[in-house]
Amino acid sequence: MFLQINGIRAEICRKRGQKFLVKGINDKAVKCFRKALQLSENTENIFNLGLGLLSQMQLKEAEEYLSKVAGEFPENAISGLAYFEALILQEKWQAAIDQIAVMLGYEPENKRYLQILQIADDVVQREKYRNVKILSHQAFELMKQQKYTEALKQYEQALKFLPDDVELLNNIGYLYLKQRNYMLAYSYFEKALLLEPENRKLRQNMALVRNKLRK
Repeated sequence: MFLQINGIRAEICRKRGQKFLVKGINDKAVKCFRKALQLSENTENIFNLGLGLLSQMQLKEAEEYLSKVAGEFPENAISGLAYFEALILQEKWQAAIDQIAVMLGYEPENKRYLQILQIADDVVQREKYRNVKILSHQAFELMKQQKYTEALKQYEQALKFLPDDVELLNNIGYLYLKQRNYMLAYSYFEKALLLEPENRKLRQNMALVRNKLRK
């Protein structure tokens, strides 16, 4: 009975943490996931805590939890890629390469795996990848504080490393939209759409900025 009650409480904490994580309230998400894991030490709670810590850039601790899940389920793409991310952000290049090699053992033709293996194995590309992730995290944290000008600077710095990154282009466009600089917002959304013409989010953002320009 006691274990059953703890399981229910853990599920409540887990679901609450997932909602916080989706909203970008990462510190509260981590607190919920820690509580869930204290109540029920299962794989899902271990993974959620690892993912929350990764979103907070608490990389060493994130690696500890994510490695457990990746080891138990080496074929799982979500946990495997999260573990890879924790490794590459800490400049543990060989460990990151080894992780992707394990995943390719299950899906040798997976294009995403092959792409990030190439990045991890290239001295220049992996440093660019790492820098973009760190700058994007800093920009996201600034956005949450409504410091849009500072966030924009971080995203634009990241774009210098990966000028054709659709997510970066979209985020910059969104920030210009928030600042009511509709022409610049349009130009970034337009470039992103040329790269991914079927991207639904980009099409919605482009429609929104077009409406603003007509007024």
